Amino acid sequence: MIEGLTAQEKQAFQIKHCMNRLKERFDLGPEHYYQILNRIANGGGTMVKPSKTVKDTYVVRLNYLGNRLKVVVDSKHSHMLTVYK
Repeated sequence: MIEGLTAQEKQAFQIKHCMNRLKERFDLGPEHYYQILNRIANGGGTMVKPSKTVKDTYVVRLNYLGNRLKVVVDSKHSHMLTVYK
């Protein structure tokens, strides 16, 4: 992570990073970021485990449009940190 950024700038950086990963790995546009996040916030997916590397985050496994995703989400469901298969 880039040092010297405010919390809001870090969150914006993480959101942009996550949207890029969705596009590159799963061919999903930026609108899907918020749909996935909404689904997780409403109880969709299965919490796999708390993230060991980043405090106050956890990993959620989710099937979305035929893709099996693992999403690292902050504890308040306000944003995703990263997404992978």
